[in-house]
Amino acid sequence: MKIIKIMTKYSTRIILGLFAVLAIGFIVYMQSTQISMSKLTLVKEDTFDGTSLSEDWLIIDDGSFHYTGFFDKSQVSVVDGNLSIKLSYKDGAAGEYLYSSEIHSAASYTTGYFEVTAILPKINNFNAVIALSSHDALLNTDPALGAKIVFASSNNQPYPLLASGIYYDNLGDPTETKNPFIASLIYGEAHRYGVLWTKDSYSFYFDGYKLWESAKTATSTKPLYLSFGFEFPYYTTQDITKIDQTLIIKSVKIYELKP
Repeated sequence: MKIIKIMTKYSTRIILGLFAVLAIGFIVYMQSTQISMSKLTLVKEDTFDGTSLSEDWLIIDDGSFHYTGFFDKSQVSVVDGNLSIKLSYKDGAAGEYLYSSEIHSAASYTTGYFEVTAILPKINNFNAVIALSSHDALLNTDPALGAKIVFASSNNQPYPLLASGIYYDNLGDPTETKNPFIASLIYGEAHRYGVLWTKDSYSFYFDGYKLWESAKTATSTKPLYLSFGFEFPYYTTQDITKIDQTLIIKSVKIYELKP
């Protein structure tokens, strides 16, 4: 009874104390998941300040058909520090259809920290994706020979879940993917999306804080390039004539791992 009386008398202080403990614990946890920049060296940065892409970037502009749309380099523009990739229905080279494009770095990399500040559009069937990849990444049955490492995707729009993961030709076995909850508005706002690639794992970051780390997939021993653009689905029930979305890349930073 005495304990109950004491708890009743000091209930407000006890509750405030518990909140303080929880707040301190949360702060400590967040600090422990923050990317350590002291272990990284910046080797490349692009803020897209000009009016066109530099030779460091390649546009897929072959006019090829991809399931439900065509690639068209005119869907790419650089204006006011933003690299924009449009997905829209228009009268293009193949007639009235859906057009977009994909961009990837001219250089390829092995390990490092890759951070892209971007605005993901509010679309989820025609998926806007930022990834590390290679030309044959999805054909490899061994992820050590290369895989597609998706670290930003509009797939879960409008829900506060960020689709990310490692993709390759896995012959039916599950790939290592996750959809972590983000306590923030993801789509239509600028955020920093990152992946830390070491010889042992891939770690996925949002605004500098780690979301999750791969545990069972071999990392690539082959170079991968950085890519961003829209993926066309095999089939869609959407009215494609109504689609008009833009993936905006505001900056790219690439870091090497310090020895």
